[in-house]
Amino acid sequence: MQNSDTPKVSLLVPICNVERYLRECLDSALAQTLKDIEIICINDGSTDNSPAIIREYMERDGRVKMIDKANSGYGDSMNRGLEMARGEYVGILESDDFMFEDSLQKLVAKADAEHADVVKGDFYLYWSTPSERRELFGIIDEHMTGAAYRPVDRPGIFYRKPSIWSAIYRREFLNDNQIRFLPTPGASYQDAGFNFKVWACAERAATPFCAIARITRRAPLIRPTRCFAYATNMPRCSAFWMSVPSSRLSSRGF
Repeated sequence: MQNSDTPKVSLLVPICNVERYLRECLDSALAQTLKDIEIICINDGSTDNSPAIIREYMERDGRVKMIDKANSGYGDSMNRGLEMARGEYVGILESDDFMFEDSLQKLVAKADAEHADVVKGDFYLYWSTPSERRELFGIIDEHMTGAAYRPVDRPGIFYRKPSIWSAIYRREFLNDNQIRFLPTPGASYQDAGFNFKVWACAERAATPFCAIARITRRAPLIRPTRCFAYATNMPRCSAFWMSVPSSRLSSRGF
């Protein structure tokens, strides 16, 4: 195991009442073939056994760290994690999901090879009932692969599912462009604004054609409050877009 003041990846794990899945999630993080990582668990006011589980893993492995705070929502939690992160890259692992062992290794290899600001992989959907099965989502098409590109020149990527957890981001890129999450309450669509800012600002994005991300088992419900939360992101995205220097925008598609 490597010890570094600047690990290769800071893996952010937002946590709120997920004791049922948390051990499986953290086991997959610790099993990564890329060992030079830090695992930042952001406990968002959990009232179940999640905090105790985090402390258990902190005692097992010094790479596991915890931000323990009152409940303030997904966006604020992720921003707190970004402030604590020290890695060259930032990754995200949702606490009810798990990663393939070589996920970070493959993402980092592609990012280093392409000098990319962001590298996004595909992922599997997973069902445990009525019978166990998994299905490749197919977020990456073959025509999207190859050398790194500027997303505003190929805007189709803007219309894909955000899936911010199937990517890694160069931390310096996020900081230089002041890319953060909208700190609205709850956990509804804060990923949409973050994803939009990433694609709007990235000069080099890479999308390898293979399932290198983790498996997701979540099935979000559509509620009026969630639709409202999505709507609150749109004016912020518009304002952010208007702040991007016109010299960076392509006449194709935007």
